Amino acid sequence: MRKPSIFSRDYERQIRKRKRIITTISIIAFLIVVVLGVKFTTKTFNFTDVKAKIQKWVDEDTSENKIVDEVPNIESTYEAPIEPIVPKAKIMELKISEGKILKVEYEELEGVIKFKEAKEIPEGIEYNISPSKQLVVVTDDKQNIKVINTKGEEKNITKDSYVSPKGEIFKKDIVQSTYKDYLWHKSAKFINDKKIVYKTNMPYFGSGLNQYLWLIDIDGKNEITLWQSKGKDIIIGNIKEKGIEVTIDGNIKYINNDNNLVN
Repeated sequence: MRKPSIFSRDYERQIRKRKRIITTISIIAFLIVVVLGVKFTTKTFNFTDVKAKIQKWVDEDTSENKIVDEVPNIESTYEAPIEPIVPKAKIMELKISEGKILKVEYEELEGVIKFKEAKEIPEGIEYNISPSKQLVVVTDDKQNIKVINTKGEEKNITKDSYVSPKGEIFKKDIVQSTYKDYLWHKSAKFINDKKIVYKTNMPYFGSGLNQYLWLIDIDGKNEITLWQSKGKDIIIGNIKEKGIEVTIDGNIKYINNDNNLVN
């Protein structure tokens, strides 16, 4: 390409045209080299290997996605603790007197009913449960003694009167109406399943008397007076290893199964 003369009237225009032509030729030459280079390299390039590697990469990516998808969706859940079901208490209602009912809780195991404890005790009522848990002895507000079994059957073992060695008869109702604070039967408790102890002012009658312990069989046939139990204040406690505990004027003693008062 001839170089334009600087003295030419169109020198600048020819220079610009010449630059454009050179630039265009350079671009075309570059493109030709690139095309020839690609064509040359593709003759020895293994597209099969490339395809296998690409497929392996795709498979691995799919497998990882599958593993992630198979992970169980463990949700963080809170379960409130289950409150234990408390069985409803079984209650037996024992009629003590008109308008007075002793409510005693019981349990039944293999068909056997056993008393547990009283839930509602009417005013003026004392009760005690036998060692076998199958009997209840009750002293009511009129100082009567009743023994009640788990069938609700009762036996009245109240002593209606006292006969002195001289044959004098002292009736319970008359004595109680005459001496307001008189103890006829009080605080009856089981010594065992066949015998009961209670405190009384008998065999003396009047006011300000000493107290004594009497034993009575639950069939009401046999009675024993423990003369050595004499005291102004007697408290009948619970059954211990030595026997039932009694406190006489502050002194602790025991009534054993032989009906003896021991230290």
